[in-house]
Amino acid sequence: LVFGLSLASGVCASRRCYSEDQVSIYLSCNLRDVPPVPKDTVKLFLTYNFIRQVTVTSFPLLEHLFLLELGTQFVHPVTIGKGAFRNLPNLRILDLGGNKVLQLDLDAFVGLPSLTVLRLFHNYLGDSILEERYFQDLRSLEELDLSANQITKLHPHPLFYNLTALKSVNLKFNNISNFCQTNLTSFQGKHFLYFNLGSNNLYRTEDVAWASCPNPFEDITFSSLDLSNNGWSTERVQYLSTAIKGTQISSLIFSTHIMGSGFGFDNLKNPDISTFAGLGRSNLNFFDLSHGYIFSLNSLIFQNLGNLESLNLSKNKINQIQRQAFFGLGNLKTLNLSSNLLGELYDHTFEGLRGVMHIYLQQNHIGMIGDKSFRQLVNLKIIDLRDNAIKRLPSFPHLTSAFLGDNKLMSVADRAITATHLELERNWLSDL
Repeated sequence: LVFGLSLASGVCASRRCYSEDQVSIYLSCNLRDVPPVPKDTVKLFLTYNFIRQVTVTSFPLLEHLFLLELGTQFVHPVTIGKGAFRNLPNLRILDLGGNKVLQLDLDAFVGLPSLTVLRLFHNYLGDSILEERYFQDLRSLEELDLSANQITKLHPHPLFYNLTALKSVNLKFNNISNFCQTNLTSFQGKHFLYFNLGSNNLYRTEDVAWASCPNPFEDITFSSLDLSNNGWSTERVQYLSTAIKGTQISSLIFSTHIMGSGFGFDNLKNPDISTFAGLGRSNLNFFDLSHGYIFSLNSLIFQNLGNLESLNLSKNKINQIQRQAFFGLGNLKTLNLSSNLLGELYDHTFEGLRGVMHIYLQQNHIGMIGDKSFRQLVNLKIIDLRDNAIKRLPSFPHLTSAFLGDNKLMSVADRAITATHLELERNWLSDL
């Protein structure tokens, strides 16, 4: 038995440390240097080792190498010397993330003209990684991950202006606190498919600074801008919306915020007609306001967001939807109100949503629904009302799918439902 266990352990270890079919896998192999690998290697995995230093002599010429993972070494610091990857001329993906303390020579990335993805997350690199010329030779770079690096200022080096292929920047989990003192001049003229400033300290920007805050995103456009988990209050969101007025953003993520009064805190402000007014010229298509404390959706709160197609309000504390709350959202296709505190839906609740196709209301406390609540929603295709307390159904338009499970329905005999897919499990139905 002991011999069998030892043999099995040896087999497992060998399968972690081998080269086969142009892939070299050396995970947790107690390596202190880069091992020799076949010249035709395409992918090389060196994660979870003890490699302390990488220099220009660490790699032989590997012209076929496409991907290199050298993250999460179990020694600190990890030092990357000048031209360390020069012998990997066709490298496209380089992962150095998770090394905790990474020391880079200013010319560490020289000789990587084909590199498109660079992952440097969780390396304690500090402000210098943006402010110095580390990326000067990376003319093909498309994706840069600098999350969790103790960065406090957003002042990228002018060389970023020459990185014309750059489309994705991740700055999540840093310590950037003064939004109004950022200088993104070297990003001007760029369109980012993904730009993440989530989980920083942007809420610390002083009210005085907001009053004269220039638009840090001037002449920059975004497919997706993530500003989540930044301690955004209703007042701060209004300041921000005003500051970035006119910036083109397709998808804006504000999830995990502190907007709203929650349940029973009247001294805290719910968003109103002014809160998102500054975003009116941004042409938003997707807006994520989930995971917050919004208690009341006030009248005309979204009236300036006429291009919005998807609105996520899930996991707030929404108990009240005022009249005309959704006015101005004629182009909205998807509305997510799941996991809130709604108890009733009135005939006026969804007024203004003439184009809505999907409404998600699961996990609320809905017991009463006005008979005409959904009648005017002629384009509605999917309704999700699972896990509520509904005893009687309202009238629905022609649906593709109706999810009505986990309610208190005792009968559906008095209500005709036209749907391709009808889900009624875990109700109180006694007679079908």
